[in-house]
Amino acid sequence: MREDSGKKEEQLKRIVDMLLINGTLLGNSGLWQGKMGVAVFFFHYARYTGNELFEDYAIDIIKQIQAEIHANSPVDYNRGLAGIGAGIEYLVQNGFLNIDTDEVLEDFDNRIRHDIMYQPQENDSLRNGLTGLGQYLLWRIVRPQENGNVSQFKTLLASQETNKDDKFKQSISESFLKEKSLFEKMDHVICLSENTRQILLADYRIMSNKVAVIYNGLTGGNHVIDKQALKRKYHIPDVPIFLFSGRLDEIKGLRYALQAFKIVLNTRTDCHFIIAGNGAFDMYMKECEDIWMHVTWTGLIDRAKLYDLYSIADIGIMPSLHEQGSYVAIEMMMHGVPLIASTSTGLREMVEDGVTGLHIPVVEYPDKVNIDISLLAEKMLYLLQHPEERKRMGANARERYERIYSSDAMRENMLNLYTSL
Repeated sequence: MREDSGKKEEQLKRIVDMLLINGTLLGNSGLWQGKMGVAVFFFHYARYTGNELFEDYAIDIIKQIQAEIHANSPVDYNRGLAGIGAGIEYLVQNGFLNIDTDEVLEDFDNRIRHDIMYQPQENDSLRNGLTGLGQYLLWRIVRPQENGNVSQFKTLLASQETNKDDKFKQSISESFLKEKSLFEKMDHVICLSENTRQILLADYRIMSNKVAVIYNGLTGGNHVIDKQALKRKYHIPDVPIFLFSGRLDEIKGLRYALQAFKIVLNTRTDCHFIIAGNGAFDMYMKECEDIWMHVTWTGLIDRAKLYDLYSIADIGIMPSLHEQGSYVAIEMMMHGVPLIASTSTGLREMVEDGVTGLHIPVVEYPDKVNIDISLLAEKMLYLLQHPEERKRMGANARERYERIYSSDAMRENMLNLYTSL
């Protein structure tokens, strides 16, 4: 088995060497046979190896693609805008890039929608036909379940006939039907969570033998480190550390975490909150009024420094309103950090309540979702006041990472799926 693994690593290295030489020389910018596909590969390879030079190379390719796009660029999924845009959206949704795709891809959206409406397509294929354009739109569509409100999504589906006079509801219904049609054409669908699989089975009526769950995986070494040395290195106070990692936007629930942290400080002032990520700082700075000295904002930082912060952290906070297969949650587990996580969509099954962390329920209303900040503060205080529980949950989290969310586990699951088809 080790010999076979070694051969695969050798073959992978040959591919990497060839792409490093030829990747920027490819004649098109597309996803399937061009530079966009190479960029996606190297973002993944950088995460697999932990080598940021590969990420820098991928970013350089993205910049080349940006410079090569022009008014007459093709729109197809193979070589054109649909594939490039889908690749960009994929990289953002999986934490490789931190950009506003609504702004960056606005021209892509307009061009592709125009072509769908007014330009006859050669065929219905994914590669260079209508299905490829639909696949791009699927990546770009914002659906109700993305704010964690699965109940609202199901209600909309159940009332499609009465949605015709409401443009928003009608767009959801139309998007659902397009997605369902696309899923039915696929030979197999891979989900990042059991939650998503159940939605496809129950709401989209996809046959169960066509849908599999394969969790995301990461490569990570031994997480045993000298916390005190790292705290001295980054001038971090020697108190228990809460850590939030992710984009600073509403879907990640940072507002709830900061409001709960304020409540925690009323009882315990010997703690600190580190927020690692980039985004709408002004929106969240208001939540820090009068507690500024207890909060550190890092902005966007490289992976090595981020992993140092995971190693320093005592408690992770993740009150997201929507997650499918969060890499942040995997990174927390990989570093043995007990995580207080919301019960939204796929995140509920990633964190075992009372075993690897604590759940904080997402409360669904007809038109919104919410998190109880008092309850979140209680859970934060509980772990703050029970260091032995933190230690136990952290060890369980590391074991869960190795068993389910490592790159080895993901690779084995993917190979098993391929050989079964």
